[in-house]
Amino acid sequence: MKVIITEKVTTELLHFEDIINESILFISWTSTIAYQTRVNEINLFSFIRHQENENLLSTLDWLAHFVLNYRSVPGSHQFEMQDELGKISVKIYMTSNTSHQVEHVDTFDKNDNRVEMQLYDKHSTRQMFTYDENGRPVTSKFSSNDGTIQITFYWLSQNGKLENTGMSLKQKNHEQFYNSYWDWQIEQFKLLIGNCSNVSEVISYEAPLLSLHVPTKRVTKNELKKLVAISSYQQNRKSNFWIVDFDHQNHWKPRTDIVKVATNIDNRIFKKMSFSFPYIDEEDWIKKQLKKYNSLIGPGDVIVWQYPKFSPKLELAVIKWAREKNILIVALVHDVTMLRTDTIKLANYNLETDKAVLQSFDIVMLPLHFISALKNLGINLNNTIELAPYDFLYDQVITPASYQKRVVYAGSLAKFPNLEQINFDLTVYGEKNFSSVVLNQPHIKNGGFVEAMDLPAKLSSGYGLIWDESDNDPHLQQYTQWNWPYKFSLYMVSGLPVVAWRESAIADIIRQNNVGVVISNLSDLHDMLDSITEERYQQMANNAANFGKQLAMGATTKQVLSDLKKLLDNKQLINL
Repeated sequence: MKVIITEKVTTELLHFEDIINESILFISWTSTIAYQTRVNEINLFSFIRHQENENLLSTLDWLAHFVLNYRSVPGSHQFEMQDELGKISVKIYMTSNTSHQVEHVDTFDKNDNRVEMQLYDKHSTRQMFTYDENGRPVTSKFSSNDGTIQITFYWLSQNGKLENTGMSLKQKNHEQFYNSYWDWQIEQFKLLIGNCSNVSEVISYEAPLLSLHVPTKRVTKNELKKLVAISSYQQNRKSNFWIVDFDHQNHWKPRTDIVKVATNIDNRIFKKMSFSFPYIDEEDWIKKQLKKYNSLIGPGDVIVWQYPKFSPKLELAVIKWAREKNILIVALVHDVTMLRTDTIKLANYNLETDKAVLQSFDIVMLPLHFISALKNLGINLNNTIELAPYDFLYDQVITPASYQKRVVYAGSLAKFPNLEQINFDLTVYGEKNFSSVVLNQPHIKNGGFVEAMDLPAKLSSGYGLIWDESDNDPHLQQYTQWNWPYKFSLYMVSGLPVVAWRESAIADIIRQNNVGVVISNLSDLHDMLDSITEERYQQMANNAANFGKQLAMGATTKQVLSDLKKLLDNKQLINL
């Protein structure tokens, strides 16, 4: 038997109960009045639960002292009583059935503070409040009229927050004090679990982790929904993988290549999930987009979300939608904005929201070095799959580049510092080559903008430079320590040996595969070019072309999707 400690039994817990092969005992602590316990549930506040109601509205003895307010009443209560000055003095909450019975009544003082909550149930339970001179709660007390049980909570307002400073429990004239209500609850949890036999594991759901003699673990909200979705996948022999598609524009090639590779594997299993363009960051637009897939994507299916896509608002909405439908949602990471740049300078960007997005994916596929960098920001990704350098689909013959002491760069010169100090021949290809850059440098040639698919034919000799650095943005060079630059894939498909920063993430792959050289500073490049023989160059070019042939056929995407299927098929994923 598993024991789950929770504030209240949620639909997520009920779904989890359906998929595991052993019984569950729920121990809950919610004091919500209308909450109903289950057969396999123990609630710490069960003595204040709503039971058979024997009091009708007409029997309330204070009815004659107030005027009933028949006007429309905002809020969840049904009736209000006003005093002679027209101030609300009493709010009456009725049961949802047709018996016209009172569920509970709130009474207010002249300062609109609720001073009493009377619960009309089998136990005649009431909750009393006391306030300080500033109108802040000091105590809240649950008690039964027979005096057999009484719980008092003590409160203190600090820094604008209400903090619980203690609790007392009185039963049959014996009173026990605790430092907080959590101390009492944890004591009760341990007593209840100690009375159970054959407990295989204790799961704290959004609750503190207990120290027990049986295996224990803590899970957070939505973590069990992931297990439900994985179970649905494993039980569904016809699960589909939905790959989020992008517009077929030059700068989206890394993402559209992934969709092409996946659908070419088997378009009966791997399908496109598209969103209309232009994107509108509004709730109605998002709902309209998801409505298209309500009947197409179902329990056990997998969404491969190419992160980032449009906005965290969209991503959170899709994740929530997937959770509700027992759909797995997996991230394939291309860039991480919070690591790449100073997010304070970005308009309409919310760092905490973006963190929530990354932590909400069931599985994350990403370059290995991103994991530790994200952990330093407090982001822990549970299930991860390592992602190799991105594919660059190319259907032409790939041949090794020819030896030449020239350097090419695909990108923006705005990322270079001290351009005047470049002492080697550099040709730059890119749509934004000279944006905001004032240039008078004889060593640099503007190759102009060339479509990505046409670039490999242009890059037929020399070296491909991978170098992102800016005096105005300290994040840029640091980002290369974690990221797989798409330039690398382009250069490999061009059969071009590369030059990269020694401390970059891609440097290890360059060394391991002998597809280029690594340096500490750009000032070292001129001498490095002179030191490389034509024979050594040709060996690196041959290795680069062989590496490029794999990326041109989608090897990375095929491998990561295969790794994903293996992970999802692993029965250990749902063995809590």
